[in-house]
Amino acid sequence: MKLKSFSAEYYDKNKLYGHKFGEPFKVGGTGRLAHSVDKFDMKIFDIMSIEVSKEASANAINIIPSFLTKIDRIKEFDAVKTRNFGLTVMSGFKINRRNFMSMFVGTDGSKFYGEKMLHLINGVKMDMAVINEVVKKGDTEIWRITNGAHTTHPFHIHDIQFQILDREQGDGSDATPPSENERGWKDTVLLLPEETVRVIAKFDHYADTQYPYMYHCHILEHEDEGMMGQFLVVEPKDYDRVISNIDNHKRIPLQSFCKVS
Repeated sequence: MKLKSFSAEYYDKNKLYGHKFGEPFKVGGTGRLAHSVDKFDMKIFDIMSIEVSKEASANAINIIPSFLTKIDRIKEFDAVKTRNFGLTVMSGFKINRRNFMSMFVGTDGSKFYGEKMLHLINGVKMDMAVINEVVKKGDTEIWRITNGAHTTHPFHIHDIQFQILDREQGDGSDATPPSENERGWKDTVLLLPEETVRVIAKFDHYADTQYPYMYHCHILEHEDEGMMGQFLVVEPKDYDRVISNIDNHKRIPLQSFCKVS
């Protein structure tokens, strides 16, 4: 069995081979990233303790059935809109021995430089005052997510569960359907560097004109440093009004510049 481990879908391959009954084992975090973006993110700690009893459970299931469940696939032609999301990472860099430092102007006019790595979606850093997307309740949409960074990113969407349509590598090869373990309902999808994934979902849950849902990289350091956005799900009758209000007051782009040191 081939498994992938990433934030939001935890497993430890060393624990898959069994352990002694009656003896607890700890499930711990993996610690900070090698290129930590937060100087306070230095601790490794246990998340939980699991203990398997020696006593057998009543009516225990010890054979995996050949058929688990039937999942109705969302039809791609039902989608009324495709949205594109680009994940990028920016920091200082060097060309011909000259040090360049990325400099950004925030939505409030504040300036900040590339000492800290910036994790962006569609070129912008998370801003609590900005609504990035507005979706009509009841619509089916395709979200096309591209990882333009050199690191892997697990992309998580609040509110809905989605289905993966396909994966496309950055080498220009044809898109491929998801593997069997990715054909169920998902709320997080892993994107390798230079990979594009298309997901499809119907937004038929709670709608509100003020309180948004989030989408973000599920690596905590990355979402803390800006790889996150907000979207509203609104009733169709409210859509034009909400879009007008956001365009007039809240949709402010992040401006990027470069400073030579």
